[in-house]
Amino acid sequence: MKRTIKVLGLFMVFCLLSFLCQACGSGGAEEESDPPPEKCTVVVETNRDESAFFVTDSTGEVKSGGGKSAVFSGVAPGNISICYRPVEGYCTPGIENQTAGSGNTIKFNAEYYQGCDSSIRITTDHDDASFLLIGPETYYGYGKLWEGINAVPDGVYTIIFNELPCHTITPASIMTRTVLPGQLLLIDVEYIYNPNCSSKEILYKDADGDKFSDSQCESSIDRPYNYYRPSELLSTNGDCDDNDKTVCPGAPEICNDGIDNDCDSYIDCNDSNCELSFDCGACTDNDNDGYFAESGCGTEVDCDDAGPNTYPGAPEICDGKDNNCDGTVAANEADADNDNYKICEGDCDDTDPNLNPATVWYPDTDGDGYGNGAGVTLIQCEQPVGHVYNPDDCDDNDNAIHPGANEICDDGIDNDC
Repeated sequence: MKRTIKVLGLFMVFCLLSFLCQACGSGGAEEESDPPPEKCTVVVETNRDESAFFVTDSTGEVKSGGGKSAVFSGVAPGNISICYRPVEGYCTPGIENQTAGSGNTIKFNAEYYQGCDSSIRITTDHDDASFLLIGPETYYGYGKLWEGINAVPDGVYTIIFNELPCHTITPASIMTRTVLPGQLLLIDVEYIYNPNCSSKEILYKDADGDKFSDSQCESSIDRPYNYYRPSELLSTNGDCDDNDKTVCPGAPEICNDGIDNDCDSYIDCNDSNCELSFDCGACTDNDNDGYFAESGCGTEVDCDDAGPNTYPGAPEICDGKDNNCDGTVAANEADADNDNYKICEGDCDDTDPNLNPATVWYPDTDGDGYGNGAGVTLIQCEQPVGHVYNPDDCDDNDNAIHPGANEICDDGIDNDC
């Protein structure tokens, strides 16, 4: 199936369970005196007699069909979506969506093609279970059994199960699994009923109206604004931005906007689902820090694409580099005296190369400014009391004896060391 169908169909699948979609051209609820909108016609063509598919119109009504050709008349105009059942041995097309105006005819063309040798089987214990599989293709399933045998592309899939009132999903309502080439992925999910559940309805918030919730819910008799029953949503969890209806699981990944559009934790050209209309080949991220070296790739420009610790907004670390790409190196990362120690590494005087964390201090017992090279030393940047960094005193008990002192010619002493 062409990838274009996938990326366009992923996001528009929301109308599968949507009861809030407007009819095309209506602009809102019609007055009772207005005539009802003219219905539209949906044509479905596939290349397999064994195919089965389900068409959902803007009112939530579902029509089913199969085979190589089917025509559905009397379909409510607006957002029309279609999902396909797997055919064993053939790659199954993903969900697709189109918009139909009043009186229009739209056509869905689907191709089941060979080349998929991977399989997925999902079992649940509840007839009302439903789920999305989001990966190289996106599929919608429901009920106690969904399987695609030698019918799905291999790769990483995120599976999102719809929550039901008074039920807990085990092992998890959202999971990520990898389908290996030629292998069968088995997923078994149990909906555990809570007999002590309140009679109040559990309602889930969908602030942006994209039919996905971020799991925020309330138990209430009265329905709060922007809260919905699970049956009115495509998923009760998984929305990574409930304030943006273009961002949710299954949305097309826009490759140059810096946003995780499909909520799979990958952004722009780092996402394998990135739409093909953008040339990701022109974008490089050699250090894999999530920022590209070129402009127009959906992120701020990485000022050092060879350093994983350097990118826009990165925390500054003591390495002498402009880690956060603001055009300046932090003042405390300087090494003005070239002693190989920066201020952030403990250099207490960056104007004196003799002072740094490795400076050796020698005892100066006689206080003449020269230390005893054979004495007990200290290693630190700040000068300790009674110590100097010159070890050349040959008599540390006489302050008249040290390098540079006047040599007295007849006292038998090496006064200047």
